[in-house]
Amino acid sequence: MQELIQFIELDKPTNIYGSCVFVHQARQKFLVASCCQVSCISATELKGEGIHFKSEEFSLPFKPNEHNIISIDAFQPTSISIPGSVPFGSYFYGVSGGKIGVASMALSQVIGRSSVVGICGVKKSQTQSTVTGYLSIHGYTSTQETSIARICNDFQLIELPYTPFFITHLPLSLPQGQGENGRGTTAFLIFGSDECVHMYLPTSHKGDYQELVILPYFPELTRPSPYNQSPLPTPSTSPVMKSEFAYLSQNGVRLRLCALGCQNGLVFLTIVDEDSKELVSGSHFMMDGPVSSLHFYSPPHPVKFFSPYAHSQIQLKEKSDNIHLLVCSTVGCAVVFCDVINKGLQQAPIPLPHSDGFDSITCSAITDFDLDGKLEILIGTYGQEVLVYKYIEDEHPNNNNTPKFIFHHQLSFPHPILSLTICDIANNNKEDFVVVTTMYGVNFLKPALKVEGEQKSDSETSPS
Repeated sequence: MQELIQFIELDKPTNIYGSCVFVHQARQKFLVASCCQVSCISATELKGEGIHFKSEEFSLPFKPNEHNIISIDAFQPTSISIPGSVPFGSYFYGVSGGKIGVASMALSQVIGRSSVVGICGVKKSQTQSTVTGYLSIHGYTSTQETSIARICNDFQLIELPYTPFFITHLPLSLPQGQGENGRGTTAFLIFGSDECVHMYLPTSHKGDYQELVILPYFPELTRPSPYNQSPLPTPSTSPVMKSEFAYLSQNGVRLRLCALGCQNGLVFLTIVDEDSKELVSGSHFMMDGPVSSLHFYSPPHPVKFFSPYAHSQIQLKEKSDNIHLLVCSTVGCAVVFCDVINKGLQQAPIPLPHSDGFDSITCSAITDFDLDGKLEILIGTYGQEVLVYKYIEDEHPNNNNTPKFIFHHQLSFPHPILSLTICDIANNNKEDFVVVTTMYGVNFLKPALKVEGEQKSDSETSPS
């Protein structure tokens, strides 16, 4: 069961890309964008009154009627070291006169840094007759002690010749044999209306960002663009709506898994050798509608494998369990592709029962929702419901050892569900809060321990 701790209302509606976790002063906070403003929500524990949430404005360098926020993302600069291979480095490829060069960033620029916030949107031109895309990067020279107000004013504004759909981030590493000392840097990736993926990195001592060649790092994301004329062929000619990445080590080889979900319903899965950047395998599958959510995971127990989105210590996962891929579409059921390392997407996926019964699926999350030590799948819908699915271990598995997922229970909300976020906003070293962002507000849920005598069944039921 889950207990609603607090609800914070939004003045204007948000969207499926409009929220993220933000680390400030060594504490996790929550950013949510609604139309032309951003709110920063933090938690404080009051003696005798439990946890209380408060919201403050994250000011932007625009007038409210001049722009519209589309997506938001944040990461905390960090030093990353991966045992057993060339470490992730604070080296990056730069473009100068059409040639690719290598630069480096001092570690002192990373220690004590505040989170870097990337905000994408569209803004009106001075003549008000056209709109242009923009990327506003905040806090890239700030420290952990910098106030929210100063982080807002510490920004770089980049005009984009395309409309940005969503922004995410990934750590970078160099091909085998390049780089020294194992320093780390992180790139913003923007998926746009031009059907390309754009990478932005700090390329000067001041930390200013600019777009750089993506091919040396992420060949699986490369498409024709002004920065690259020799792309890796992909079966998609549709804008990417969602992406998911995971890293693991298999027989001493570091692999990067990339799943892309497109507007036309295509799901594209690639596996790349992280050191050589060579494509190991690729497959695709067509869903019935636009892809709204993707998640790699390994049931039934929580298993940490390297994820660039994790705020906890980064680890590698040796291949001991199958890696599955959850795919959600705005049309039809959510499905699970099993053992994608070996089978790819060339298999019949397992549908989650009743997941198509509450309008479009907008988002998903995977967490130990009921504190039983096993992972559950959470599905958020435009029909104002969060559906919870459990993984059931078959006592008599068939020859294919196919997993079974059953509907367990549902949670109802007064508005459409737009995002589900698992985080440690209470800052107790436990990612035990489920943040349910609806169109007009943010709900903070915390797992409630099972009451003695309360019945709990793993038999399949139907949602109401």
